[in-house]
Amino acid sequence: MASLCFVAFAFTLVTSSAGEMETCSESDGCAQEVMLLQTTLRLDAMTGKDDSCRWSKNGYCEEPEYCAVGTDCTDCSNCGGGGGISTESDSDAISDTEWDFLGGGSAKYSDIQQGYLGDCYFLATLSSIAFTHPELIKNMFTKGSLVEGAHPVYTTKWLLNGKPTALAVNNMIPADPNTGLPYFVQEKGGNYWPLVLEKAWAKLFGGYKSIEGGNQNEVIKAMTQAPVDFYNPPKMWDKKDQFWSKLVTATSNKWVIGAGTPNTPPGNIGVMGGHAYAVLGAYFYSERFPRVLHLFNPHHNDKYNGEIPNEEKSDGSFYVTLDEFITAFDTTFIGKVVSGAKVSHKVIQKDTNMALEFTMIGDDPFAVQLDWPSSRILKGCGSTSPKFKLLVAKAGDLPTTTEAMIRGGSSSARADMSGGSGKYYVFVRGTFPTVKVLNEMVVNIYGKEAPTIQVSWGYSNPKDLYFAMTGRSFSEYEMGHGYGYGLSLTAEKVENMNADTDIHELSGSSASAYSEEECGSAVARMKTLDDGEQIASTGYDSVFPEEASSISDGGACGDAAIGDSSDCNTYNHWLSIKRMKTLVTDLKNNLEGGCVQKAVFGDKCMVDTTLCQTRVKMECTTLVWTLPVGFHNSIETEACGNCKVVPA
Repeated sequence: MASLCFVAFAFTLVTSSAGEMETCSESDGCAQEVMLLQTTLRLDAMTGKDDSCRWSKNGYCEEPEYCAVGTDCTDCSNCGGGGGISTESDSDAISDTEWDFLGGGSAKYSDIQQGYLGDCYFLATLSSIAFTHPELIKNMFTKGSLVEGAHPVYTTKWLLNGKPTALAVNNMIPADPNTGLPYFVQEKGGNYWPLVLEKAWAKLFGGYKSIEGGNQNEVIKAMTQAPVDFYNPPKMWDKKDQFWSKLVTATSNKWVIGAGTPNTPPGNIGVMGGHAYAVLGAYFYSERFPRVLHLFNPHHNDKYNGEIPNEEKSDGSFYVTLDEFITAFDTTFIGKVVSGAKVSHKVIQKDTNMALEFTMIGDDPFAVQLDWPSSRILKGCGSTSPKFKLLVAKAGDLPTTTEAMIRGGSSSARADMSGGSGKYYVFVRGTFPTVKVLNEMVVNIYGKEAPTIQVSWGYSNPKDLYFAMTGRSFSEYEMGHGYGYGLSLTAEKVENMNADTDIHELSGSSASAYSEEECGSAVARMKTLDDGEQIASTGYDSVFPEEASSISDGGACGDAAIGDSSDCNTYNHWLSIKRMKTLVTDLKNNLEGGCVQKAVFGDKCMVDTTLCQTRVKMECTTLVWTLPVGFHNSIETEACGNCKVVPA
């Protein structure tokens, strides 16, 4: 049976702990071992790099970022600093013509329709982002010059593990060779951009099957790096007014909201089990229904039968009351995406005490975050959960510190800062207790500006900063103070540990067993994802080829939420987007009303009415179905026999 497309949470609280390590200097001969690489996040900012350029500052070994080749690297002014990736389009963005080819216009939540793959968490998040910040979708597409060649390559910008990562894919998509219809996310209304993003996500994880089942928080972080809060709705009954207020605030701020159901949702309101939904807002609906949430099912249809009238079930859009939502849904993610947000970052080495500083010009709030690779991306690395300590304080008031804690993300911790111009200091140290080949973590700042994060000049010894912040000497005990690594706590115990939200982390139960060789290969693979130039030269993507291995390493594929399960090899047919568009156009032009697509899957008939313009009645030997536009589900096998299809 295929995996559920939404994974229910199991919670483990993980916090910081690590031992002492003295800072190093170049005289210690450690310059090659400890390199603190600070980069701007703009992918088009690389003007050349002199790898021999090294310099020492206050006992730290540092490599300046992207020193222009040929400049004097002993002069630090020649080395870049600060900057950040933003939601704005870059200078090598995809052209309007190429964007039109993928659908054109502004991305819409209704462009999404899930196919024969259990990646509802990913598609629901795409829908939420397209609804609140459609500009982010188009602006992900970069290196437009690679799209225009003989072998089109689509490169998209992501923010993985706290820093930018470009993912390049060719234009080949798993699709039915006869109809041109994609097997996985569908082309809804001629929009093919979701197919490109889904393929990039699959390439990141090594196969389409590998992206089945997940949580929306990992997608929000990967696409925006915005801070994510997590809520468990059934635990909100006693704080229903507060929960509603947070949902309304999220709606008014255009934050990204997603929700998921348990495997068997209580309440019997017709929502699918183990499924993710986009939450498009929390509103006053009517005097009878004053508190409702607007939801979208990425299947592009729904079976909601609760209190609020819902006659149109073919568009995936429906409303639920707050009480219904709290009853039936067990997860809610709120991504605090800011329009025009910027992200600056600094890569730090594990097992190294660091004192960092940065200066904010404006007074807007921001978040200082610590990110690390997830176990899911790095197969063979086992649990990548680190021990860490990250403290943030404003200069002049160092004892008033904010500690980074895990909130709604399995591979990220953050310190929420209320804002204010001026200099800030960060003490940070982290380690990976069980993964030897992982050496780096990332400190990043998310907000309306992207300050330069640099090694502190004022605190050459990070222990001095730690003492100034806490009044205590740094020790291994301090790193583990309060919550030791791997301490398992129930959701009830960690609830309200801070003023805003629960603090959770996904358990490591789904992590693969540790293999140093396999883990090392996974880490190395991350550096090969932006292979657009190579793909453009031949059309072939050696990292993610058009082969069965890119669909799955075996087993069944499909969307368990609708009872779909089939051998993964069924989907090993690849077509270019251009060929797909031609076939779909021909199909629509020659159907003569036969718009119902059918296929046998096991003991069920998978029926799709995406191509239909109106509701249809399908009259078979003994059974009759009335199907809405956009119906995509499995029904009795008889539907795949000789049936008469007429307008309903």
